[in-house]
Amino acid sequence: MDNLTPEHGVTRRSFTRAAAWSVPVIAVAVAAPAASASGALSASAYDISDVEAGDSFPLSIDVAEGGKPLADGTVVTVSLTDNAVLEFDPDADGFVTSTIASVPITGGVANAIVLVRAFGTTTGAVAYGSSQVSYVVGVTQA
Repeated sequence: MDNLTPEHGVTRRSFTRAAAWSVPVIAVAVAAPAASASGALSASAYDISDVEAGDSFPLSIDVAEGGKPLADGTVVTVSLTDNAVLEFDPDADGFVTSTIASVPITGGVANAIVLVRAFGTTTGAVAYGSSQVSYVVGVTQA
């Protein structure tokens, strides 16, 4: 009795079957944008200006996840692409470390002390959890 196709239209059974298949597809389509938008890590460094080669200076990087600054005390890993322009100088004493530093967030900002080697532009990355994002910093002479 449900298998009979009416003269104009769709059977009840085929309508029910189509509706049952569309529910999971709609649920996935609605959930996908929310999942892809959440948790995106972002970082932007402040340029360093009015310095001389050999100066130690803070490299300040705004770090946010999902558009919100990371909480105070959150530790991120900051890296430099190379050490031709900047090197990490954690104690501001001229003794440099590798091109990677662990830095706590304060007020949404990671502040790593760097030693200025040269002037120009360099890049680096900030890693937090399983995410990593690049930043660019310019260094200009006094």
